[in-house]
Amino acid sequence: MQRYSPAPPCKNGGVTQATLVVFHAHPDDEALLSSGTIASATAAGHRV
Repeated sequence: MQRYSPAPPCKNGGVTQATLVVFHAHPDDEALLSSGTIASATAAGHRV
């Protein structure tokens, strides 16, 4: 059984780092529908 360590601190003031996985039906949908969310999460230090 693999054990996971706590998530590392994030750049935004010690909030826990998250990992975002984004699925879209078409190749350009992430650029059209959620690029702002992806950019914000990346800028805050989350893994995308």
